[in-house]
Amino acid sequence: DEIVKSQDENIDFINQIYEEEKAQLQ
Repeated sequence: DEIVKSQDENIDFINQIYEEEKAQLQ
């Protein structure tokens, strides 16, 4: 459970950065 939670947090973190980077490109 700990590992899965960590992966979910990492995915949310990466998605946040991706959205910010995508917004800057537009």
